[in-house]
Amino acid sequence: CRAPLDLNAMEMAAKQLLGERDFAPFCNEGHNHKTTVRHLKRVDLIPVGSMGLRVELEADRFLFRMARNLVGTLV
Repeated sequence: CRAPLDLNAMEMAAKQLLGERDFAPFCNEGHNHKTTVRHLKRVDLIPVGSMGLRVELEADRFLFRMARNLVGTLV
């Protein structure tokens, strides 16, 4: 990212994603799941050095590209 990330805003947004919900908007086409409901248990934003950020996600299951799309949305 060229601009600094707002970690406070990202953390507030991440809290809204927690829990059991339909994550279809965060799934790329081509999935063959019976349901897109998943339980997102944890989103941790961990600063790494002066310019890095590690994002850790924990869920009961993930959809195709769900993690990538969630992180992109938070950024």
